[in-house]
Amino acid sequence: MARVEIAEQVVDFVRGLAPDPRRQLRLAMRGLEQDRGDIKALVGDLVGYHRLRVSDYRVIFRRLVLRGEKIIRCD
Repeated sequence: MARVEIAEQVVDFVRGLAPDPRRQLRLAMRGLEQDRGDIKALVGDLVGYHRLRVSDYRVIFRRLVLRGEKIIRCD
């Protein structure tokens, strides 16, 4: 299981959404802990990043291991 860290700009964006899309995005980002969701690895200049698709929205994130702990950082 991984810990999910969310950048402040993502938090601000999600807070500004209507209730239903906000709920969908929050649930989907929590699902990243178990590697669930519509996830795709990015290519080219964005190698090392992944995207999570939730309806019309995309969350860009990367997987890290720091001091033996798995971290998913949503940028």
